[in-house]
Amino acid sequence: MATFTSPDWPACSSSGEGQPAVALATPPPPPVVVSITTTRYPAANRGPGAGPSRWGLRVQLGGPWRANGDELLAVILDRPSDPRPTATLIGPEPLPSCCTGLAARHFPRAVTVFPDIDGRHTVVGHDVTFDAAVGCWTADIELEAAFTYQPYLRLTLAGYRPDAGADVALSAFVTTDPVRL
Repeated sequence: MATFTSPDWPACSSSGEGQPAVALATPPPPPVVVSITTTRYPAANRGPGAGPSRWGLRVQLGGPWRANGDELLAVILDRPSDPRPTATLIGPEPLPSCCTGLAARHFPRAVTVFPDIDGRHTVVGHDVTFDAAVGCWTADIELEAAFTYQPYLRLTLAGYRPDAGADVALSAFVTTDPVRL
């Protein structure tokens, strides 16, 4: 069993083995340990003054994860028409009152999108893989780089089983602290 620890966040551990999904119950909320900022620079634009093409977060999850391909880490978005978004937010300051919501098109690494899953939210699913170097399950969530003027991102996440029935497909939501991109 691999274990990754740091004085700044709780330990996460897993054997790296996936567990078979049981679609008879709602998945547990994702055990988010830490979110690490990432950037991607296009190969053609690595000169002085070149900016990133994408911003992102590597979300590390504690404990075992259902890695047999049937459970994704979902970024939860409010409907675009919602005048006061409360789920995943991006903004110039880390306070929700000054932030705006995002749309599914802003997440280029998403493997699935399910709009209006509960009448209010959109699910943007991301693959979860085991990173043996740190001993944690991780999901890489990228954003288009159009948000450089809004450097704070607060994610609302859930476990999502796309092949499960609607009443057991989505876990309870977990909201991360705002992270500076």
